[in-house]
Amino acid sequence: VVVVPSRHFGEYLATMCGLIRRSGAHEPTVGVALLRLLDITADVARNDGQRLREIGDQARLVASATEREVPEPADRGPVLDAERALLRKIESCRPEAS
Repeated sequence: VVVVPSRHFGEYLATMCGLIRRSGAHEPTVGVALLRLLDITADVARNDGQRLREIGDQARLVASATEREVPEPADRGPVLDAERALLRKIESCRPEAS
């Protein structure tokens, strides 16, 4: 038997989102695009409570980076709106028994 360690969904998600988030935190369009990607991912994971939590965690990190790096409130708005919409979606998708 050969055992090959593998990463879990959350680890892949954190790696991918983290690289993009850190590199593009100063640019709101990057945050919005990343949140759109997470939104699509939430559609696919809508029956998996653990994955939805991990997607929500990444959405919060995107919003936090935007709040920290983007000085103009009008520029931050679309990112924060997208984060709130995604978190509402996640909450409505979350399976009861997760």
